[in-house]
Amino acid sequence: MISRREFLKAAGMGSLAGAVGCRSLGRFPFRRGAPPKLRTITYNVYACYGWTPDEEKFKKRRAAAKDKKVMAEMAQRFAEALRPFQPDILTFAESPAEWVVKEIADRLALRHVFFPSGGSWPGALITRLEILESANCPIVGGQRPKDLFTRHWGRAVLQTPLGETILHSVHLHPSDNAVREREVTEVLKTLQNDFQSKRRLIIQGDFNHTPDRPEYGRWRAAGLIDTFKIAGVGSEITMPRPTKEAPKRIDFIWANALLGGRLCEVRVLRDRPFSLSPKDPGSVALSDHLPVMATFD
Repeated sequence: MISRREFLKAAGMGSLAGAVGCRSLGRFPFRRGAPPKLRTITYNVYACYGWTPDEEKFKKRRAAAKDKKVMAEMAQRFAEALRPFQPDILTFAESPAEWVVKEIADRLALRHVFFPSGGSWPGALITRLEILESANCPIVGGQRPKDLFTRHWGRAVLQTPLGETILHSVHLHPSDNAVREREVTEVLKTLQNDFQSKRRLIIQGDFNHTPDRPEYGRWRAAGLIDTFKIAGVGSEITMPRPTKEAPKRIDFIWANALLGGRLCEVRVLRDRPFSLSPKDPGSVALSDHLPVMATFD
């Protein structure tokens, strides 16, 4: 756990980095000149079906996903959309089948790790970095309880330009607050060991809670930094679904102080094809969530 003083110091360093440390990103953050040292994206991809608020059209898309040719085309669309941002780390929640993940990774010339789900919502890591180790649902001292992590939780250790970095990809329970609180407890137990290792740490994914929920305070109390609060640019909304639910922020990238001090910029990617066309509510976006990208320099 870090002290309040250390947290504020990291926050100040992050704000400064956002001002001067990341040149030539602009509105479209392609790498030009001196490249950023590390870039990570988290994205709930909704199984790569493609999402539309038109329920009948969406049912047809889900049915079409059984066709391997259709999913290969979706893999190409996702790769083309994400390629310009040149992520070093890319994590998926609600991942498609592993062969689709591999297709996306191959198109980006990256390697991948698949995190099987306790239910029907696996996760994935796609990276250009060396993967030193990886584990699915790394609960301290035992196996996953059947009612926990029915989405996914994966951990990997990556060799980055900033040194060894521990990455956690998580997707917490969407509707049962008590179950989600227990999931947070289990993740925090594992994070205690990660903090003691003195390595850089990222935990990202679909947390299924908003910043006003008690779970958010638990991550902060553990010593993690909400990267968007330090170096966020633009709107923080990550799930803008225009029907049934109000727009909200439930996708996060957290870092420990060792990495938080190197924050350059965090933004939610909301241009097409990540978003629906503002002129056509019946258009198709890649997912009902928006990706979140953090750049460290």
